Amino acid sequence: MHRDLKPANVLVRNNGQVKLLDFGIAKLLEGDGEAGDAAPLTAEGARAMTPEYAAPEQLLGGAITTATDIYALSVLLFVLLTGQHPAGEGPHTPANLVKAIVDTEPVRPSDTVVPNRTNSRIVTAIAARRDTTPDKLRRLLRGDLDTILGKAMKKEPGDRYSSVTALADDLRRYLRNEPISARPDTLSYRAIKFVRRNRTAVALATLAIATTAAGIVGTLLQARTARVQRDFALRQLVRAQATIEFNEFLLSDAAPSGKPFTVNELLGRAEDVLARQQSADDTSRVELMVVIGDQYSTQDEDAKARRVLEQAYTLSRQGHESIARAEAACSLAGALARDGELTRAEALIQEGLGELPAGSQYDLDRIFCLRRGSEVAQEHGDPRQGIARMESVKEILRHSPFDSDILDLHASIELAEAYRVAGQNQLASSTFEQAAALLTPLGRSDTQTAVVVFNDWALALDKLGHPMEAERLFRRAIGISRAGQTEETVSPILLNNYAKTLYQLGRLEESADYAGRAYSKALLTGDQMAIYQSLYVRALIDIEQHDFNHAATMLAKVEPVMRRNLPPDSFWLGLLASAQALLASGRGDFQTALPLADQAVTIVEAAKKNGRSGSDFLPIVLVRRSTVEIEAGQPSRAADDAERALTQLKAASAPGAFSSHIGRAYLNQGRALQSQGKFDEANAAFRSAVENLQSTVGPNNPDARTAWRFIQPDTQPR
Repeated sequence: MHRDLKPANVLVRNNGQVKLLDFGIAKLLEGDGEAGDAAPLTAEGARAMTPEYAAPEQLLGGAITTATDIYALSVLLFVLLTGQHPAGEGPHTPANLVKAIVDTEPVRPSDTVVPNRTNSRIVTAIAARRDTTPDKLRRLLRGDLDTILGKAMKKEPGDRYSSVTALADDLRRYLRNEPISARPDTLSYRAIKFVRRNRTAVALATLAIATTAAGIVGTLLQARTARVQRDFALRQLVRAQATIEFNEFLLSDAAPSGKPFTVNELLGRAEDVLARQQSADDTSRVELMVVIGDQYSTQDEDAKARRVLEQAYTLSRQGHESIARAEAACSLAGALARDGELTRAEALIQEGLGELPAGSQYDLDRIFCLRRGSEVAQEHGDPRQGIARMESVKEILRHSPFDSDILDLHASIELAEAYRVAGQNQLASSTFEQAAALLTPLGRSDTQTAVVVFNDWALALDKLGHPMEAERLFRRAIGISRAGQTEETVSPILLNNYAKTLYQLGRLEESADYAGRAYSKALLTGDQMAIYQSLYVRALIDIEQHDFNHAATMLAKVEPVMRRNLPPDSFWLGLLASAQALLASGRGDFQTALPLADQAVTIVEAAKKNGRSGSDFLPIVLVRRSTVEIEAGQPSRAADDAERALTQLKAASAPGAFSSHIGRAYLNQGRALQSQGKFDEANAAFRSAVENLQSTVGPNNPDARTAWRFIQPDTQPR
């Protein structure tokens, strides 16, 4: 035995041949007793070791056997695979290191490469050095490698591999996608290894049914008896076959030769064909209706989606298939949430989750309901619940052998959006960035998924006060949506989001143009959200351009739409009151402006107190109120509001990060302090405003130029 295996003692030649060095404390096995007692030759050096790579029995002075070297080899492998020591991040004191090796079960390799708030940069760098991403590295390590290392690093020597040959054999089996000895040799496990060894053939054979039969293998894995396995698999195969036949009929036989169809026409034809089809059993019919309804939703055909999903839900209640009942309930919940029926939507999510029995064979169905549940929670004004449900999805995927890059991509996107809705824009931006990095490798860089990623990522950046970065992402999303065609294919919400960012950058003419396009398209599609958002943006532009009459017309249009479609504590009503305050202030009507500014802050404060979405707008309405207070001759109140906004904005930003919102808060703080005769403090605020604004909106932005003009060459009053 070597007894001191560590990186410094292992050299690898250019041809891959391994050279093991430093046998100075090696122990002869020949002549050892059964207990592994030290031979006289090495008795004096029995405790010689390198603690970081020592086995528990070495540290405790126990028997030294071949299992000791196996432990050290496994630590070497752990470090090679994860870039980290099993004892966790160092540095460690000698006492802590001994405790970790002797008493603490090591973290599974796949869990060490999961990024979190503290280690994200380190884990990303580790994965990059292995030419991959953290998520892909985690999936590579999860499963067999976790199992092999777990066995090789057992605390008790007798629980480890019996020999180095056995360890090497399992590693070779892993590399050949064959079953390993450290794992129970079940039929389902062997089936998975067969699929991995024959990826191309299996992929070609299953491409057509991948989306509808993704749960078949998972359910087989966890079935408790052979009979349950057989029956469950047969039911899934029957449903998958029904879906295949339906799709083939729809895409080939049902359509006249050569006649093109739009997506919505094809969905309408699918609905009609399904209604007339006599062969489909109720369970298959429900699942096909759910697919059609969800596709209507992605096309913003909410009324059609709800109609189909209501039918699917009613039909599902007549059967005994728990999966079909769960899918129908959770899909309908998503449609109801978009219609504002949030109480019933949440009840359906709870009903759908309750339909699913315990067991990992239902993981994909549980994920489906949790994803819909996150949307419902966000619409319901409960962003914390939205985050919790998406974090549950990520956790289920992390431990599932059927996690895929596509599933992980969508889960990351939806988790990032949950963070954004909750006002955690820093986390949202970094999570969107990770998701965006997966688009090109997965062939999704020019798809609707990419549009969603870039639009929502840009919204988070805009909230962080990085409008120049947001503008580039919005422009990219619009370009993908157009796909070389007309702007008819671009969502009115996306057009209006771009208009808002152009407004932030001071590009008012372009902003008004895009807001107008968004409004016109929203009228055609009946998108109420896009209608009032575009009117709101246009009103802000008019106020900035001192066209107060037109601004009043825009706000008069938007107010009844908002009050009709939003709850009274919606942050949007706070933003509306804030815009009305700016309008009244511009007209010199401070008696109206100040109460409206107070009302705006009160509404958004209530949203924040209740944990509702939109709480990150509080600094925005505080800065706007400070603007009104400055114009109304109340500099002390204005300075307090600007300082309060700065505190919140800095807390939500990365340390030292520049922000246009921080810049505008400093600008108002400087104006208020200057009005109070505090010229030194005002000058410092103006300099901070210039620094932030020039970095985020450019030196030619009107606010950046205003801040620069306010800086005094000396700090004395003139």
